Amino acid sequence: MLHTLPATRIAALCRSGGLRVPDLAEALCARIAALDPVLNAFADFEADFVRAQAQHIQYRLEAGEALPLAGVPVSVKDNLWVGGRPASCGSHVFADFIAPRDSWSVARLREAGALILGLTNCSEFACKGVTSSPLHGDTRNPWNTALTPGGSSGGALAHWPPTPAAPRGARPHTPGWLASNPPPAASRTPGDLPTPPSRSTPSARSAAMWLTYA
Repeated sequence: MLHTLPATRIAALCRSGGLRVPDLAEALCARIAALDPVLNAFADFEADFVRAQAQHIQYRLEAGEALPLAGVPVSVKDNLWVGGRPASCGSHVFADFIAPRDSWSVARLREAGALILGLTNCSEFACKGVTSSPLHGDTRNPWNTALTPGGSSGGALAHWPPTPAAPRGARPHTPGWLASNPPPAASRTPGDLPTPPSRSTPSARSAAMWLTYA
């Protein structure tokens, strides 16, 4: 399945013509649409935005461009800019702000042919060890949706955590890993989740330090 392929394999397939980037994009968009209502990993995701990029990357490949990251799916934390997309830093202060251009890191990824999936949720201004954004809500741990994935990059971790079978970097930075590792209690709705301990309690301070609730 496409979501299990390592990034190097995806790039090689896209460059050789063995995999069309629009087909990859459709598969990834379907995974995000199915899983993100449970995990709330993305602060901004729009399938048509991903599809448009995929078509452009495919055009560049067919025009003969050498793209080292051709089609490799990447997410961007919501404290960086993706031109034309919301850039809120998880805060109501920037709820209506639209990035006027790409951050330099994002621009370089795009230049190399990477496929930007969207912006992942983070704690407000990326200043907390749990991902509970006042604007976008709580991100849930895919191993146990009653727990936090940590922070401040919880959205990125929730949609692509390392696993014993796939250490960090062994798979593309996508939410597709969940196809063979579905989150427990995946049918829970946000209202079913227990309330985490108060941020002022010792247990909460320990949780923030260890990036999880005990």
